Amino acid sequence: MQVNTFVSIRLENIEARFSEIDTLLELAKFFKNDLNKYSALCRSAHVLLVSHVEGIYKDIVKDIIDDLNNYTQFESIPLNIFRTFSLDFTNSKDNDNDNDNDNDNFNESLKNKLWLVCKGYKTQLTHHPFLRVDNKNPTAKVLEEILKKFGEKSFFLSLSKSRLEIVFEKNTKASAKELERIKKYIKKGTNNYPYTVDKSYYQSSVAKTNQKKLKGFLKNF
Repeated sequence: MQVNTFVSIRLENIEARFSEIDTLLELAKFFKNDLNKYSALCRSAHVLLVSHVEGIYKDIVKDIIDDLNNYTQFESIPLNIFRTFSLDFTNSKDNDNDNDNDNDNFNESLKNKLWLVCKGYKTQLTHHPFLRVDNKNPTAKVLEEILKKFGEKSFFLSLSKSRLEIVFEKNTKASAKELERIKKYIKKGTNNYPYTVDKSYYQSSVAKTNQKKLKGFLKNF
């Protein structure tokens, strides 16, 4: 299968990075009767895991942007992505607590003018506004903030009652099987642009119903 996107190339390389962690864990098993060596190897594996996850999500963000730049025109990219891109040209703050109406109106006007200027040209997004500037550990909150910049809100809410909840059932064999299934689906879905990956792949009808109920509750809260 021919690889045509930056994201698909990245996915091919991810497993090699995690193999280093597998090596440390195998060594830890070998020294399980030596508490000092066992603890040191486990701590090293944990630090390396956090570092790899942080590096990977940043690399994938850059790859998505590079794919958009390579395959699209400004007028065809989602509006939420353009709005994030426009943060580099306005005084907007990337949060929901900016209540300065005059400043908001100015920034909205500037974004609209920027869209009119850009929409007829090939996409030339920059990486910076889509990435956090600090280097905090890749917690769920950090990942949610990254996804929000692409227009994806409350991503982890969508995992509720989904097929991916199997990882919390302490069933290693079933989790590994689901992981392989997801990996194949994502690799196939990102091999060409536009991507064909859809969240409905791992969501159940129960999950979708629960999300609608919760969203309705939060709206009226």
